Amino acid sequence: MRFYEFESRQLLGKFGIPSPQGGVAKTAAEAQELAEKIGCPVVVKAHVLVRGRGKLDAVKFADSPEQAGKAAAEILALELPSGKPVSVAVEKKDLVRSVCDGPQVAFGQFSLAE
Repeated sequence: MRFYEFESRQLLGKFGIPSPQGGVAKTAAEAQELAEKIGCPVVVKAHVLVRGRGKLDAVKFADSPEQAGKAAAEILALELPSGKPVSVAVEKKDLVRSVCDGPQVAFGQFSLAE
């Protein structure tokens, strides 16, 4: 079974497992609003079911809401192997400090070397 990242976070939340503060945006304007709401810096990530989003330029960091909106616009315009993303995750960048103060759970496919 494969989940989009936001779906897995919703599932984890039902069991009380914390995840980064953030949300889903379908437009650059929505991404900018989310970044304003949660505070910067943020990570903007394409919602796609492919590995290696970072190498595909589908993960970007933003230090301001304006940068988050620009990053979302760039990501939403990408042609990825699975097609164009229809939404992006906008999440608080300080994941390690805000989420990992207790037991840790990781989901996904990880590759340390290629």
